[in-house]
Parts: sequence; structure tokens; C-alpha cells
Amino acid sequence: MNEPLVTLREVLGPADAQGYAVGAFTMCNAETADAIMAAAAEDNSPVIVMLGPKEEPVFGLPNTVQIVSTLARNYHIPVCLHLDHSRDPAQVQAALAAGFPSVMIDYSARPDEENIQVTRSIVELARKTGATVEAEIGYVGFPEATTEADNNGSIRSESHLTDPAAAEHFAHVTGVDALAISIGTAHGRSPGLPMLDFDRLAEIHRRVAVPLVLHGATGRDPDQVRQVVQLGIRKVNVATDLARAFADTMAEALEAGEGFFWHAEALVRVKQRWAAVVHRWIETLGSNDRLVDITSRL
Repeated sequence: MNEPLVTLREVLGPADAQGYAVGAFTMCNAETADAIMAAAAEDNSPVIVMLGPKEEPVFGLPNTVQIVSTLARNYHIPVCLHLDHSRDPAQVQAALAAGFPSVMIDYSARPDEENIQVTRSIVELARKTGATVEAEIGYVGFPEATTEADNNGSIRSESHLTDPAAAEHFAHVTGVDALAISIGTAHGRSPGLPMLDFDRLAEIHRRVAVPLVLHGATGRDPDQVRQVVQLGIRKVNVATDLARAFADTMAEALEAGEGFFWHAEALVRVKQRWAAVVHRWIETLGSNDRLVDITSRL
């Protein structure tokens, strides 16, 4: 494991003890990874930099570890590099071999027993490198994949929501370090206001000992996000907000240049916009001025 990078356990343990959540932000290149860490450093906040399967081909796993670890040395904050939403055990194994301190194996769309078996095998592998593992029980899908909507277009698919008893069993038998759950959110742009099942979250938090993760946070009212943090969410994934900022910046540059723009200038503006998104989420999650003392690792 590369030295300046920390595990999920090292950033979520203090969050769980003190009642806040840590933002997990999806990078797409070196510039955006740097923007994420720089913004977190300004806020004296721990941060999770995520690489998703769609982003992995940009640099590859070993190069991503080298790039993020090199950049992380510039910022004296806890930085966790996390492989997000991998549905491929071979990719997860490759990430662990490359030095990722944290990975997610997502078999949530598979039958529970298969999810348990594959997750447990990844946990066993991760323990050999000291890495941490996130998994998912229930299913956080996309708006178009849900089965029912109310009059406001809010997402609600009971069959996808996490069963508290199943979550308790899953966490116990797999040994995961963090557990993503489904309480009514969806990935991407969600129509209408989300219907979050706060009672379900409270029950899962009561029964599950490991930190809980919320996926599909983009577009959620900040007060609702603060409420889920109060009820036990300790990691919140942010991707669509950042992707939108990137796309909007490039579209504006293209329009202003009448079909041409200088990419370096546009990337500087992307970094500025990404920093603003990260600052906003850090404030909402309450992780500002929450640095963990890991001086010996930095």
C-alpha cells in the first residue's frame, strides 16, 4: 500500500465515533484528483478519492495509485483512494495488487448468497494487503430502473430497499469494513424529490456495527443529507455533481471559442468548479476541521 494513502477504516472510524460523514468524490484525471484533495485540505477535512470502472481505463490501476499518492503528499490530510462499484472480482484483485488501500465489490444485483460468497472472498484477499472493503446490500439503481414513482416523480422501489435483518447478517458473515445501503436514493439525475426511508436507516444503523454508505446523493436536499448523517451514514458518494460541472465547463468553453478552446485553460476552470462542489459537500457532511492524527503515515 502506498504510504500517504490511508484505508477506509482510518477515515470512517473517527467519523463514526464523532457523528459526521466523509465525502467520497469520483476523480476522472490527475487534475480533478488534485482539485478534490486541495479543497479538502483547505477545509481541514479527510477525503476519499474514488476511481470507478468507467474512469479506470484513463490511467489504469497502478498509474492511478502512483498519481494519487504523489499528489496526496502535497496535502497533510488523510486521503483514501477507493475503487468504487466494481462488479468484477478480477478488477478488484488487480486494484489490491496495485496498492489500492480500499475497494468496493458490488454484487448487490446478484442473489444474496452469491453477494455474500464473493464479498467474503474479497475481504479475505484484502486482509492480506491491509486494505479495506465496501460492499452493498439492497440495490441502489438508476431512476429509469426503478419500478414505481409518486406524483412528483420521486423514486421509490420497495424491492430494492435494504432489509435491516439482511444487512445485519451480511455485515456479520462477510466482515466488510463499510456497507452501502439502499434507502430510496438512485444514481445519476433523479426526477422529483427523493423519498428517503429514515426509519429504515435508523433500524439498519441500530443493527449494523460497520459504517454505512449512501450512494446516489446528487440532487438531495442538504437538510435531508444532514439527517441521514445524524442517523448513521458515514460515507457519501458524489459523482454526478462533479460530472455535471466538468461537462458544463467544457460546453461553455466550446461555445465561447466558437468550436475551439484551449484545453489547459478549461481544465483550470474545471478544477475551480470541482473545488466549489467539494467545499459544499464537506460543509454539508460536517467533516471540515475533523482531521485525524496520522502524522506518522504522511
